Amino acid sequence: MMGWYHDAMGWGGWMLMTVAMVAFWAMVVVAVFAIFRGTRRINGDDH
Repeated sequence: MMGWYHDAMGWGGWMLMTVAMVAFWAMVVVAVFAIFRGTRRINGDDH
């Protein structure tokens, strides 16, 4: 419990963490779309 408030990251750390989280979720969404597009092409349902 020692140092909880003394070792806080500054605004730069919060910005980096926010950008990293948005990038992570963007990659997850892109991967899900790529998987669904890939499975649709394999089944031949290109309509």
